[in-house]
Amino acid sequence: LAVTLLALAAWWMRRLLRQQQADRSRLRVAAYSDPLTGLPNRLALQQRLPLAQAQARRNGTLLAVGFMDLDDFKPINDTWGHAAGDALLQSVAERLRSCMRGTDLVARLGGDEFVLVFEGLTRSDDLTAALQRIHAAVEQPFTLPGGHRAQVGISLGLTLYPDDDSDADLLLRHADAALYASKLHKADRPRWWRLWGQDGQDSDDTRMERNPLRIDPYGPAVGGLLESAQEHFAAAADSFVGRFYAAVAQETESAAILSRLTPAEFSHLKARQAEHLRSLLSADLTEDDQRQRAAGVGEIHALVGMRSAAVVKSFGMYLQRLSQIVGSLHARVSDRQDLTHILIGRLQVELEAQVESIQQTHDQFPQWIFRLEQRFPEWGHWIDFVREMLDEVIKLPGICAAVFYEPDAQGDFVYEFNAGRFEDYMRSIERHGVPSSVLNRHSAYDQSPHLRAWRSERIETNPSYSSDLRMAPWKEAAHAVGIRSSVAIPIKDGRDHMMGVIGLYGLYPGQFESAVMQAFSDSLAQVCHRFLQRSQSSRLSLPLPAQQRSHWRERLFGGGLEMFMQPVVNLHTGKPFKVEALARLRLEDGKLITPGQFLPTFGSGELSHLFVLGLDQALSQVTRWDALGLSLEMSINLPPEVLLDAGCPRWIDDALQKHRIAPKRLHLEILESAEFDDDKRRDAAVQMLTDLGVRLVMDDLGSGYSSLLRLRALPFHAFKIDQGLVREAHKDPRRIIGFIGALVRLG
Repeated sequence: LAVTLLALAAWWMRRLLRQQQADRSRLRVAAYSDPLTGLPNRLALQQRLPLAQAQARRNGTLLAVGFMDLDDFKPINDTWGHAAGDALLQSVAERLRSCMRGTDLVARLGGDEFVLVFEGLTRSDDLTAALQRIHAAVEQPFTLPGGHRAQVGISLGLTLYPDDDSDADLLLRHADAALYASKLHKADRPRWWRLWGQDGQDSDDTRMERNPLRIDPYGPAVGGLLESAQEHFAAAADSFVGRFYAAVAQETESAAILSRLTPAEFSHLKARQAEHLRSLLSADLTEDDQRQRAAGVGEIHALVGMRSAAVVKSFGMYLQRLSQIVGSLHARVSDRQDLTHILIGRLQVELEAQVESIQQTHDQFPQWIFRLEQRFPEWGHWIDFVREMLDEVIKLPGICAAVFYEPDAQGDFVYEFNAGRFEDYMRSIERHGVPSSVLNRHSAYDQSPHLRAWRSERIETNPSYSSDLRMAPWKEAAHAVGIRSSVAIPIKDGRDHMMGVIGLYGLYPGQFESAVMQAFSDSLAQVCHRFLQRSQSSRLSLPLPAQQRSHWRERLFGGGLEMFMQPVVNLHTGKPFKVEALARLRLEDGKLITPGQFLPTFGSGELSHLFVLGLDQALSQVTRWDALGLSLEMSINLPPEVLLDAGCPRWIDDALQKHRIAPKRLHLEILESAEFDDDKRRDAAVQMLTDLGVRLVMDDLGSGYSSLLRLRALPFHAFKIDQGLVREAHKDPRRIIGFIGALVRLG
C-alpha cells in the first residue's frame, strides 16, 4: 500500500507539474501577445528592443524604430461599430506581419498604434524599401464585416540607432515625437513617415514628455486619465460580464461549473464579477491592493474548478473591449496611448496574481496530504489522528467544516468528531426540522452523501445544495451557515472493512468536483486507511455521539474522576495486602461511567491525564492509610499509550516522590492483549519502569498470544490470569492446570 500511495502521489505531482507548465506557457503567451491581433505587445517590445540595440552594436549595423498609427481610424468605429474597427486592426496587423522580414518586429501597443523595429540595416535604401512595402500593403482597401470597404492612411515616426544613441525608452519617445510631428504636417508633408531630428523640429519639447513603455499604472498621474474614462469603463464591465459568461457556457467544463448555480447565485456572481472589474480601473487602486484581491479571486477560481486557461482568455477579451473604448474616446492621442498602457499594466498584474493564486491553491492540497502522513508517528491512536486531522483539514482553502460519521447499532449515523462550522450546521438542521440520518433505503432522507458513501463504499459528492435535488431536505439549513457543497469519503479499517465516513463541507458550489479535489479525496481515504493498518486502534467500540464524548472529556478534566479501591486478600491470612485502583467517571447527575464505556472514546492525551490523575488519587489514599497504621500496596492500570509516552517514567517518579511512597509498593498492570507496533520500544519502556523499582503485572494473561519464552524474558513480577481461562477450566482442567504450572515454574 505504501508503494501504491507513493506512486499515486508521484502521478499526482507529475500531473500538477504538467498542468502548471501548460498554464505558465499559456500565461506567457498571453502576457506577451496582443489579444486582438496576436502581435507582440508592449511587454514583448520592452524585452526585445534592448536586445536589438545590443545586436546592432556588435554587428555595426543600423536599427530603425518606428511609431505608427492609422489616419482616420476613429470614423470607421463610429460609422460601422467596434466589430468593424477590430476587423480592420486584425487585417492591418496581418499585412504588416507579411511585410516584415524574419529578423524584424511589429508590435501593437493598443488602439491603432503599432511599433516597427527593423534590425540589421546596412544602408538607408534597406529601410526605404521596407517602408515602401508597408505603405503599399496597408493603403490597399480593406473588406470589413457586413461587406463594407474601407481605406486608411498611415503615419510613421522613425529614429535610427546608433545615430540616435539613446536607450530603448528614449528611442520610443523620439519615434513617438517624430510621429506627432508627421501628423501635425499631414496636409503638406512630402511623405507618410518622418525621421526624428529632421530639420531640427522634433525635439523632446515637440510633444508632451511621455514614456510609452514604462508608465506606472498606479502612479499619481493616472488618476485624471482614469476618471475621465470611468463612465465608459463602468458600462463596459457590466456588458462584458454578460458576453463573457455567454461564451463560457459554450465550453463543457465551464458550463458544468455554471450549471451548479441557481439563477440568484448566477446573478450574484455576475454582479460581483462586474464590481471586481470596475475596481481594477479605480483611480486610487494600489498594486498591493490589486494583487491581494486578485489572489482571493484566483483562489475561488481554483476551488470551483475554473482552469487558468479560461482566466487568461477572459482577460484577453476584456482588454480587447477596453482598447475599443479607449480608441473611441474624444481625447488627445497621447492620452489614449497612456490609458492603453495603464490598462495593459493593470490587467497584466491581475492575470499574473490570479494564475499564481490558482496554482498555489491547487498545490496546498497534495502538500497537506504529504505532511499528514509524515506526522503518523505523533499519533498512537485513531482517535488522536482523526481529531487532529479534522482540525487541520478545515484550514485548507474553502473547507469550512469537517466530520467523522459512524453508524451505531440501530443504524443511526453518529458524528463522533467534528470541526469548523459543523456544529452550527447540525443546529441549523435541527431548527429546520430535518431528522437524523438513518441507514434506511426507504427513508426520504437516505440520499445524503455520507449514507450513499457508506452503501457504495465509494467517494460521493454533493456538487451543490441548490442544484442537486437529492440535497433539497438540507438546502436551507446548509445555506444558513454558508455551506454550499460537500464530499463524503468512506474510511476502511485495517482489515478493509467499512468503518466510517469523513465528511468535508465547502464554501462554494462544485468545490469537490475538480480533478484536483477528486485526487485529494482519494488520497485522504488512502492515508486514513494506511494509518489504521499500522495502528493498534482500528477496532473501535460502537460510536459515541460527539456531544456525549465531549461531555465525558469535560468530566475527566473537570473533577469527575473517582478511583474506587478493590482489596486483594491473602487467602492464608484472610487479610488484604494490596488494593487495585479502578477508575470511574461520575457525571453531574451522580451516574457512574465504567472504563469499558469511556476508555475506547479517549485518545492518548486523555489517557495520559487519566493515568496521572488516577495515580495521584491512589497514592494519596495510600498515604492516608499509612497514617492510620494500615500498610497496603497499590495496583493501577497502565494503558499501552501511556507506557510508550516518553514522560511516563517521570510522571510515576514524581508521584512517588510527592507522596513519599516506596516504588516497590506500586504495581502497574499492563494488558497482555495490548497491541504494540514496536516490540523493542515496548520492552525498553518496560525496562525503564523496572529501573524505577516499581512492580510490573501482566493483566489478563491468556487473552493474548504471549509465549512462555517471551514472558520469561520480560521483567514482570506477577501475572493475573484472564478470567476466561478460569471459567473454562472445568472443560479442560488438565490443560489449564498445566498452563498455570508452567507459569509457576517461570518464577
